[in-house]
Amino acid sequence: MKNLIGLLLIAALILNPFVAAACSMCQAGATEEYILAYKTTTAILVLIPLTTVAVLGIWIYKRYRTM
Repeated sequence: MKNLIGLLLIAALILNPFVAAACSMCQAGATEEYILAYKTTTAILVLIPLTTVAVLGIWIYKRYRTM
């Protein structure tokens, strides 16, 4: 019984994205505010990992440069 519940839980987690009916690329009927918000959010989500890697790289470089 535990295996069945575990398999159902895994299946639910894997199939969960297919339940959503929304499409992030569909901008039909969207106002200029929504389009700007979508593009701004995309830019922020792209820049966060790049900034994190850059800050960690600079920190590591400065930390071990003095050794």
